[in-house]
Amino acid sequence: MNQSPLKKILIVDDERDIREALCQALELNGYEVAVVSSGEEALKVLCGPEKPSLILLDLMMPNMDGFEFMKIRNLSSGINGIPVVIISASRGLELGEFNVQGYLKKPISLSSLLQTAERYCC
Repeated sequence: MNQSPLKKILIVDDERDIREALCQALELNGYEVAVVSSGEEALKVLCGPEKPSLILLDLMMPNMDGFEFMKIRNLSSGINGIPVVIISASRGLELGEFNVQGYLKKPISLSSLLQTAERYCC
């Protein structure tokens, strides 16, 4: 029996409404989704056996923000290969130093979200 490739996405955002909207849109399109509200929670999930195919990461969060999460992720050999796409309302971000694969500006269009998911979860 053929198994379909893993189509798991981790959403890291402190805004519940955004997490829920992204989760619902992705699940309706066949993706398995995990949601957390901080960088600390994301690192705990990433310590588990099943790794996501993609991380959608907000930058501005209390406690451990997206910048701090990326510094730790980039130094962690078990998770530094997982693609990260930033989701943020901020403009003019300098993200080159963080080794991210993309940027989705909030509010995120459904087509952009699904194109990004398809690119990394094929």
